[in-house]
Amino acid sequence: MEKRVRILLVDDNKNFCETIADVLTIEGFDMFLAYNGEEAIKKAQEVSPDLIVIDVMMPGMNGFELCENVRSDIELKNLPVIMMTGYDSKDNKLKSYYSGTSAYLVKPFNVKDLIVKIRELLEPEEKDQN
Repeated sequence: MEKRVRILLVDDNKNFCETIADVLTIEGFDMFLAYNGEEAIKKAQEVSPDLIVIDVMMPGMNGFELCENVRSDIELKNLPVIMMTGYDSKDNKLKSYYSGTSAYLVKPFNVKDLIVKIRELLEPEEKDQN
């Protein structure tokens, strides 16, 4: 039996989070949701995701800070991280890069673009397993 890919989706907008999770579940991914940075760190340590998708703008710990926390955690530091943001600026892209993000998507985006990014980031793992 093939191992299903586990994705942690982090966004303070619950409706957005649940909608994206529904689509990704249909695509065959196991989805785990967190609605803030603190919850995301706990959830990531509990479920050991294969990839994390993070929104930049969240109350408390923002997406950049969350990504830095993920990168400093010995168990999570090598996970691919996709950053989502409604702000398409050079500053955000640079902050995203320096915080350790693997990929960057600007909202609104087509969910198919997210699926492509996920598959691109996980493809080396899938090749290694074959």
